[in-house]
Amino acid sequence: MAEPTFTVYHPLVELSPATFSDLLEHCTADAKSLLKQAAALAQHRWSQQDAITQAIQDWQSPPCNMETILWEPSPPTLQPVDLMRALLLECPDFLSAAILEPNDVHDNFHKALAKWRSIQPNLSCPPYESVAFDPIWARRWTLFLAESQDRQQPIQTHQMMGLLSYHDLEGFADFSIMFAEQCFYTRHEMAYKMMDLASSTRDRVEDYPSVPFFSMPFAYFSRGDELFAFEHALCHHPMVLLVGPPESGRRSLVRAWFQQCYLKTYEGLHQLAEQREAYRPPFVWDEETTPLPSRPRPRIALQPEELESYAWVGESFWSSDPPSPFTHEVTYSSTQEYSWMYLERLLQLAHGSGGGQATISFLGTHDLFPLLSALREHNTDLRDQRLPVFRSLLQACLQQGGHKLRLVLSVTPEELSLLWRHCPELEQAEQLQLDSPNDMELIPWWLCRFLELSELWNKPLNLSHILAFLTLSTHDERTSVERFLAILEQPRFQHEQKRIQRVLTRYSSQGPQKMLQRMGPRRRRKLVPYLTGLERWQAIVDLADKLMLLPQPA
Repeated sequence: MAEPTFTVYHPLVELSPATFSDLLEHCTADAKSLLKQAAALAQHRWSQQDAITQAIQDWQSPPCNMETILWEPSPPTLQPVDLMRALLLECPDFLSAAILEPNDVHDNFHKALAKWRSIQPNLSCPPYESVAFDPIWARRWTLFLAESQDRQQPIQTHQMMGLLSYHDLEGFADFSIMFAEQCFYTRHEMAYKMMDLASSTRDRVEDYPSVPFFSMPFAYFSRGDELFAFEHALCHHPMVLLVGPPESGRRSLVRAWFQQCYLKTYEGLHQLAEQREAYRPPFVWDEETTPLPSRPRPRIALQPEELESYAWVGESFWSSDPPSPFTHEVTYSSTQEYSWMYLERLLQLAHGSGGGQATISFLGTHDLFPLLSALREHNTDLRDQRLPVFRSLLQACLQQGGHKLRLVLSVTPEELSLLWRHCPELEQAEQLQLDSPNDMELIPWWLCRFLELSELWNKPLNLSHILAFLTLSTHDERTSVERFLAILEQPRFQHEQKRIQRVLTRYSSQGPQKMLQRMGPRRRRKLVPYLTGLERWQAIVDLADKLMLLPQPA
């Protein structure tokens, strides 16, 4: 039986990890000074950590009857905290103008500035080749450098600040009076407020630019031609049904299509949907396919973090026969409270006037929740109130032929069966069936998810976490994000993950055998489906390396 193939779509697949020297080569003078200052602060932090570790060891050396002090130093890498302190030293005026309102600067800001200025004369930049990046941050720097090279513009100071996440901005909360004294915001809320302020700095202070915050593109795991099939269906049918069980990747497919659509439109790659090779993006990693012809790599584009109230307008990437490109608007909505008002607004748009424009609307379980709830509970009053609106929307979409409105309904088989009894219009829609990943697809499927999960948790995640999770989860729980979150902090999960990590840090073609030898009989039986075949194992390890989700061997 032939091994199943898979394709992963993400810009990191074709990029090499950025080094400290690479970044310095593409910085302006001010940004280069900022980066060197961050490296010097990182070295200062490492030396402090070594001193603390030695002091604790001396304190607890026998004879000793004191309680054990738990201390785990952070890894010797360049981390966001070093850039935060460098920003405070190098450009305090810009920092305060960007993240704080004029009357909201606490005295903590000036105290911190005075403290680090007193330390600054004793700092020295380490050798460039010794500076490594935090795992999560390394991916951001790599993509950020690739984008600056595509634009052929040097990296500037305010752009570096955009590499800080809201997790990092929480460290600036103590500089705000509204947080430190009035307790008006939580630290988490203050981080989002600072991000909003920095994104609009130019509107408030003319002398300083706004900060464009970086957004990590998500990776999509494709098990076949579903992206092309979805695009082809959307091109030729006014209504498309995405049908699959939970965790089958229906939402991921829609997001991946949107991201690829955005990238192609952004770079002017307006090929017909029927031309498959013209559609496939240049950052494709596949086990068996040959390399694609070289083509300019699109710049990294922002994409919606979730399918929530997002709209985008751009030129169409498909054309009809004869060719007649039209402008379309892609809208997302998944807010239950306003979802029915959203459907009524779509209905008005479907019957509205105006040529040359069409709206593509994606409706998922959350959007249809009021109707599905009424049908499940046999609530005739709510059903009679909501069903006519939904049926009118379907009829308008079919009658107009998709020229003003195209619908994509993302439902489970049970939800489709429930709607089918009351909406015969759905029989005219094009159906695409999606299945949950099988045993051989789970590892790359999880690898793609970890790019987003690690950004959300602000913790490194890698292949060892997947394998440990698979040994502890049942068949029904193996694709559940909620289940993963539930067991992530369990001691046995951490123990299992560390055992697997020790093998992966020295991975080779013998990795599967070494791993199975160290497992008990039950764990061994559960891991066999995922580790069978050295070629497949090496392909998965290669993919983890390309996505920068696996530590390099020592």
